[in-house]
Amino acid sequence: MQKNYASRTTKPLALAGLVAGLLITGLAFHASAGRSVAKGDEKDGRRCTEHSAKGTYGFALVGSFSAIGPVATSGTTTFDGEGHDTGKFSVTTFGATQQFSFSGIYTVNSDCTGTATLNISPSIFGYSVIHFDAVGANEEKEIKWLITDPGIVIAGTLTKQ
Repeated sequence: MQKNYASRTTKPLALAGLVAGLLITGLAFHASAGRSVAKGDEKDGRRCTEHSAKGTYGFALVGSFSAIGPVATSGTTTFDGEGHDTGKFSVTTFGATQQFSFSGIYTVNSDCTGTATLNISPSIFGYSVIHFDAVGANEEKEIKWLITDPGIVIAGTLTKQ
């Protein structure tokens, strides 16, 4: 009986490529979120506020937790326009799926960058609070975001519903 070693080495390489791609994407989002824009330099003269993100957004993405490995997640988040958000999401890892909910606060800067802090229930792989950096895109119909907590490599796009 001949063993197929190629498939064993391909999967870790594909996972490493995925994680590296997410990390690079996340770093690009983080760099955008941290930039400073001089007054009057906002794209199209647009200035964002917490109200700019108001509404419900959906997401589906993949990434990893250092203690667990690869994960896939999807769900929704609703921003109230006053700096508070709530939502629900599912996480799948190695065939097991778990449901979570969250509530939190968010800020939006005039250059359409921002941050969020979410309280997760129940805690997810030891994290009960997760932090994000974000930047609005496509007139805030999309929000590009990155989790900034050590041990989590997840970045993605929220799409307005």
